[in-house]
Amino acid sequence: MSPVSSLFLFKGMGLTQISVNKYFYFADKYLILDDEYLILADECLILDDECLILDDECLILGIVCLFPVPRSLSL
Repeated sequence: MSPVSSLFLFKGMGLTQISVNKYFYFADKYLILDDEYLILADECLILDDECLILDDECLILGIVCLFPVPRSLSL
């Protein structure tokens, strides 16, 4: 996992700004990483060989909860 800097999420969607490695934006059903799309596949957001696992409360990379996901947000 690469060194971390900042992650910004739209507060209008009930999400907050936290410190992680790059800039992410929610846009419809996509997470945009430096103008590139992460692939949404079932319950995984796939970036290269890494996988963000979506459960009812948060996106998890490995065992680390990165940020809360409100139930009203449909990915």
